[in-house]
Amino acid sequence: MNSLFFLSKKRIFAIYFIVFVIIVIGVNIGTRVVNEYYEKKIFEQENLEFMELFFHLMEYSDEDVALESAIHFGHTNNTAFKIMKNGEQLIVSDREPSIATTYYNLLNNDEYIFEIDNAKSTTTIIRDDEVFFINIIVFSSFTIVILYFLYSRRRRGVRTIHDIKLIQKLLDSREECKNEFEFHEFHQIYHDVLHNLETIDLLMQKRIDNQNALVHDLKTPITILKHHLQEDESIIKNKDAIIQSLNDLTMIATDLVSEEYQNIHIKLNITNIVVKEAEKYIQTFKTKNIKMNIDVTPDLYISFNKRDLSRVLQNLLTNAYYYSFNDSVVDIQLHKGEQNVILIISNNGEKMTESLIKTIFDKKRSDKKIENHTNGLGLHFTKLLLENAGARIEASSDNLGNHFRVEFPMKDKY
Repeated sequence: MNSLFFLSKKRIFAIYFIVFVIIVIGVNIGTRVVNEYYEKKIFEQENLEFMELFFHLMEYSDEDVALESAIHFGHTNNTAFKIMKNGEQLIVSDREPSIATTYYNLLNNDEYIFEIDNAKSTTTIIRDDEVFFINIIVFSSFTIVILYFLYSRRRRGVRTIHDIKLIQKLLDSREECKNEFEFHEFHQIYHDVLHNLETIDLLMQKRIDNQNALVHDLKTPITILKHHLQEDESIIKNKDAIIQSLNDLTMIATDLVSEEYQNIHIKLNITNIVVKEAEKYIQTFKTKNIKMNIDVTPDLYISFNKRDLSRVLQNLLTNAYYYSFNDSVVDIQLHKGEQNVILIISNNGEKMTESLIKTIFDKKRSDKKIENHTNGLGLHFTKLLLENAGARIEASSDNLGNHFRVEFPMKDKY
């Protein structure tokens, strides 16, 4: 997959132009350096070989042959030269040497002076026309690269629009996409956005669930108040329970509208809280002549949010009230396990079926047998609150009644 990361267009042009200039300058300077080196090293060798050949022909042939050979050398290499013998001019090439190198030599007591001018010599490694063609090749290559760059930039715009439209389409359907994007950056952007949207959806659903749980929990203190107020003579006697229920209403309403509510867990004495919450229901249970047996081990500690623990206990006790037969018993047991604190609330009512036990904590399950009571929501929210604190709940049923068992991670007393 292609990458969307490139430098800006101006910078790309600037880089290409600088590279082009560097290559052209490098080719021309390199050519000059190479040729100058060749002239200094090779010309010297060629001049010496020219004189050796001249003297060889003078010695083994005659002077006329040697002079003809010198003229041929000058024509072939475009070299100007002049040969002097004993101070008199012997031969001059077609051109007089202008910037000449002078050599001396003796043959048969005759002094020969050579003046050789290599200024216009064709003996070079890289000629000017070759340098010209190299420059043409470099310029053509540069032009091709620029044209390809412009084409790719235009194509990139088309592919970018394609990827943006694809993101819009996929976000509408929330589909997974693997290889349809032109650029891998858009592929990553889509997956990041999709992940964030899914996280937002989960947070929104959690917020809705929490609000529904708080609204559901409003019923509990209202029910307690209703049962206390139904008996006129018990209003003063049960004043503390009534005030506590009103406080619970206020707290739930505050949590419902507050944006600052935080689920902070602290160490709690669960024994005291269980006893306190159970006492609130004594009068309510009397309306169905239900007896409450409380058997708790003192000073057991757990880590939990105090408000949420009250909500858990209220939901379980409310459930026990609604689903108990009249004139029955609700047992509340709290004791220490090997590594946890175990709470069991049992009621005598219609025996739960296996299918009901499997779905009793589901969000969509709601028991309509009790008018105006949606038990499924209460138990569902109870399970969420417990799991959020590392606790677990399970339901069971036997001939002795229906049981809800909660296991809390135990906290040391100190």
